[in-house]
Amino acid sequence: MVADFGEDNSLYITKVTTVHVGNYTCHASGHEELFQTHVLQVNVPPVIRVYPETQAQEPGMAASLRCHAEGIPMPRITWLKNGMDVSTQMSKQLSLLANGSELHIGNVRYEDTGAYTCIAKNEVGVDEDISSLFIEDSARKTLANILWREEGLSVGNMFYVFSDDGIIILHPVDCEIQRHLRPTEKIFMSYVSVRACKSAFHDGPLDFRDSICCM
Repeated sequence: MVADFGEDNSLYITKVTTVHVGNYTCHASGHEELFQTHVLQVNVPPVIRVYPETQAQEPGMAASLRCHAEGIPMPRITWLKNGMDVSTQMSKQLSLLANGSELHIGNVRYEDTGAYTCIAKNEVGVDEDISSLFIEDSARKTLANILWREEGLSVGNMFYVFSDDGIIILHPVDCEIQRHLRPTEKIFMSYVSVRACKSAFHDGPLDFRDSICCM
């Protein structure tokens, strides 16, 4: 809405939006050579959207996390991995593309699993969103399903972190540890044979980093 108020011939704009952006010129009545121009710039806080919100990749594959940001002035984008700035970790393995709006990870490894936060910031505000990446192979998918059946934890609502220290089950929102299975711990499955469990992972000897103990 644009309206004139008062006797000073000032121009007042209420409920300013981006449609009001532009140059406003006033002229002196009867003296067209006398004029003054005002430039109106409307700043808009950032709004972002990440995609995909969640993805799972097998080791050795490539993964891309994208962040679409809008705002005036154009927001500056930064990325965090599990709360840590990824700009200090740039390498051939990890790179930023398209002015930082795409985080590309080549030849992903298990340690690339995590919550990647995209942060967009300009002079008038900040917005952020999370894209979750989970690195898993077919054996670990089988293991996650076994843990779900035995522990009652939903595979779709949990993160499984595999390491030499065992398996940590994390809640994806608050990052609280729901369960920590140590390497010496056994999961008993009366309905799965040792042979079936072993063949689900590989044909070689069982290793806790690849599988679990079946009884």
